[in-house]
Amino acid sequence: MIGLSQNYACKFDVTVVGGGAAGCAAARFLAEAGRTVALVESKGIGSQAHTPVTFTETLRDFGLEAAVHIFYRRLSYHSPTGALSTLEMGEPAWGCVDYRKACRLLWHAAEEAGAVLIQARAKSLRKSGQGLEILLDSEAALRSTVVIDATGKARFSGHILGQPDPRYYSHSLGRRVSGAAVADENNFYLIAPGAASGTGGGWFYPLGQGKAVLGFAAVTRSPFAPWSRLAVIWRKAARSLRPYSEMLRNARPGHFEMGSIPLVAPRRFVFGRIAVVGDAAAQATPWSCFGVHAALLNAKLVARAVLRASQDGDSAERHLLAYQRDWKTQNGLAYRLGDLCAGSLWWRDEREWALDVARFGELPPEAALSRIRDGSVPRCAPLARSIVWRMIMTGYMIKCRAAELLRQARFEQADLGVGDP
Repeated sequence: MIGLSQNYACKFDVTVVGGGAAGCAAARFLAEAGRTVALVESKGIGSQAHTPVTFTETLRDFGLEAAVHIFYRRLSYHSPTGALSTLEMGEPAWGCVDYRKACRLLWHAAEEAGAVLIQARAKSLRKSGQGLEILLDSEAALRSTVVIDATGKARFSGHILGQPDPRYYSHSLGRRVSGAAVADENNFYLIAPGAASGTGGGWFYPLGQGKAVLGFAAVTRSPFAPWSRLAVIWRKAARSLRPYSEMLRNARPGHFEMGSIPLVAPRRFVFGRIAVVGDAAAQATPWSCFGVHAALLNAKLVARAVLRASQDGDSAERHLLAYQRDWKTQNGLAYRLGDLCAGSLWWRDEREWALDVARFGELPPEAALSRIRDGSVPRCAPLARSIVWRMIMTGYMIKCRAAELLRQARFEQADLGVGDP
């Protein structure tokens, strides 16, 4: 880690802003490929200390097994109305992760490969020759060919570029407990949204040795979190929402884990030589409790494009656009469907969520696992009809608008006397 003094300027191939999972993973891939990398982080690596669950396969691919509290073979999807479906795999398919430790493992690998951590806050961003310059709160400057924005909800580049605010946010509040009478430590729970679990639903993760995390989320249009409302939901659930109330009857409450992320990915992640990744790009899936999985995979995707961009400085923008195209090819359908139904997905009736829980239980194990991994939107008949109708109407309106613009262009050509002789 280094600190830069006033009027000091330093040149790197890539500057990564944000020391979470996406930022550290991108820094690691780029440094290991031989690029000079600076990571700017003001609060410390993995400062969002929470306990997410992600896929065992992803953890192994990124070398993060040492950050796992416990592995799970079973997932129970539970509706507050009482519906319950359990997915059981032959081998552990998920792991509950110490997020801060995972980020530090990623950063340690990046640092071993030569990346530099700069403990400072990025204040502004501007063009500098063919590259970019970031001004830090110490008044020092960092110059680089490419900037990766992995600042999460803070959206460093989004504010500077005047990008629209995210349409929705997920605010989560979890609380660790000890001394819990956990029935099965190989089984974790996802709780569907409802009056007893918040608009974002909830989760119950056993951590081993009687420790666990119970949490709930609220989806809102505001970036300001309703912490008091979530705290009330947590207390009521711990007292009366079965089976969690039974497991927590004699448990001792510990510290809270809080955080907010934007939802509904925008249509653009690349702005010239700036690439946005992770929660800064709202890349959490509709199953946003698996956001670490998306952050790691997308960090690898952006690093691949940045490698090509840093090799060919004259065409950096063109190479970075490959990241956006690749992301859309791999994820576009699921996310666009999520975008279309965002206004109704989290505010559905509890009976519809209960139907979704039942349908989930009817899927073969691999299909159910694939649905979670790919971020497929939970469906129900009214919602499906709504999505199809909106897609048809959107296509029709685009076609009409295109025809109108074409007619207008022809009239303007005729009026101005331009066109083919």
